[in-house]
Amino acid sequence: MSIKVTLKILSSRFKTSCFSEVVHRIHSLITWNSVKMQYRLGVGNLPPPKVSSAHLQVIKLPDLICEDIVNWISLGPKSPATTPLLSIATPHSDTAPDIRSLWEPARLQHITALLAARHQPEFSEHVSPIQNAAKTKLFDWLRENPFPFGIHYSCAMECGLRIPVLLRALLELPNLDASERSALLQALFEHGWLIRNRLSLFSSLGNHTVAESLGLIMAGQVFSESHVERDWLETGIGLLEQECEHQVLTDGGPAEQSFNYHRMVLDLYWLAVQFLEINGIHDCSGMKPRLLAGESFLQALGDPLPPIGDSDDGYAVAPRLYPSKPAPSADLPTAHKGCTVFPDTGMTVVHLPPNIRLTFDQGPLGMPPLYNHGHADALSITLYRSKRAFLIDPGTYRYNGNPVLRAYFKGTRVHNTVTIDGQDQARQVTSFIWDRPYSVQTSNENHSCGSIRLAASHDGYTRLNQPVHHIRLLFIPENGGGMVVQDKFPGKGMHMFELHYHLHPDVEVVGPNECGWYTLTNHEERIFIKVCQTKLKVTCGRTEPLLGWYSPAYGVLEKTHVLHGRFTGPAEKAQFTTLISFTNPDHFEELFKHAEYVG
Repeated sequence: MSIKVTLKILSSRFKTSCFSEVVHRIHSLITWNSVKMQYRLGVGNLPPPKVSSAHLQVIKLPDLICEDIVNWISLGPKSPATTPLLSIATPHSDTAPDIRSLWEPARLQHITALLAARHQPEFSEHVSPIQNAAKTKLFDWLRENPFPFGIHYSCAMECGLRIPVLLRALLELPNLDASERSALLQALFEHGWLIRNRLSLFSSLGNHTVAESLGLIMAGQVFSESHVERDWLETGIGLLEQECEHQVLTDGGPAEQSFNYHRMVLDLYWLAVQFLEINGIHDCSGMKPRLLAGESFLQALGDPLPPIGDSDDGYAVAPRLYPSKPAPSADLPTAHKGCTVFPDTGMTVVHLPPNIRLTFDQGPLGMPPLYNHGHADALSITLYRSKRAFLIDPGTYRYNGNPVLRAYFKGTRVHNTVTIDGQDQARQVTSFIWDRPYSVQTSNENHSCGSIRLAASHDGYTRLNQPVHHIRLLFIPENGGGMVVQDKFPGKGMHMFELHYHLHPDVEVVGPNECGWYTLTNHEERIFIKVCQTKLKVTCGRTEPLLGWYSPAYGVLEKTHVLHGRFTGPAEKAQFTTLISFTNPDHFEELFKHAEYVG
């Protein structure tokens, strides 16, 4: 990381930091560097307190649900039990490497997968080689990555995610000798100590804090016979309870405005809740209603989950392994004729015949004060038909190594909304930090006749020298076979307005026909789209400027088509009216001409 970037990050954090945060960061930095110096000089030592065998024998681990783990683990004569190392797919390029490609396999979640595989009937004859493989992989990693040196001890969250693996190995690996048992206890203590002294607090609160709290709870219980380490347990519980109401909003949505992180955060909570309750440590009934609301939120969004906000494809446990949890509540916040509104998150989900799923983002940028994992996607929509993606959120790509693509995937231009004067709705400060956040106002109506009217506006472009608001109206007539998206821009001055609709790579684009309609086909499913005021262009995989790219997984980049149109002129004359038909475009356009639902 360059000095310039480092100074920019420090400056942004300082602007949002209170005196207590500055003290916390200075104390954490001094403590950590002091311990590293002692170890470097050969005088460092963090001996764990004694732990009795009787104490370990009564610790219970959370149950895990396996989903098709059999196809993920391979058996063979030369390698009796192997799993993928969960490494990030980093494309060959001239960009710098992404540290996540090293962090991800070092979470050791492939070891949890091996330990879980022993209980699957398909592996009943291979228990011993699987256990040996897990043991070898684990102790090889510990030997090759001594505490406190290297990148794997540079992030407390990574230590928090390793602690459940270390504890499961300590309790479930058979025939550990005294030195192996001692090494695991030492690693658990060092990981717990690091987290306690480098917690993500104040402006750094987020999903990192939840992972660190889980690690503190598990390590704290292991060493709970010691008075000092009971503080780890109490601190972890306190932070979990605090962040449950901070990060999981009342309607169940994520304060971070990242859906994939929300799945991971909820799974971390269910792991912690089950661990605390089955070991009789703490009553978690106060957190469960909020967590169940989170499950209902994700259930309403459907499958596949739209990749809104940042995503690094991380897991609380491992791919195809999840904590057990109660079924989500059937009661959704505001549901009416297939329309579910999540007012706190600012997300509306509409399910329409035939098998249409629409999302409308009416929410804020993310979780203040830094908005780390939010994207500038106000008023963006996604559309699926029979689980086939048509209008998409193009994803995240990667966090590190390519700042241009990082800024592109976070920005407004890569979402299905309108960009004004080529600028984002908020200002990107670093690859994670935003400032000048926008606010969104909503006005949704569900009419007795069965039609749905969704409206929202944001003020992200009022920061321009000649300020402009963006108002978007979605109207879905009863049995109309489609929807109308209308964009208006009350404000001042001359501006350039750009409308974008990003398509999934599987979508074939044909058109426009003589009436201006584009036909979009994804396998056996089809929709039709046109914009009344401007002629749309189709772009795919453009590099200068960037447009037409999709990231289906972290570190993976693909070309995709984008429909886009432009208007340059006075704000009061700017308008886009998009017609989307699900069946007969000519019939829907005729319906639109005689309707009075827009204006």
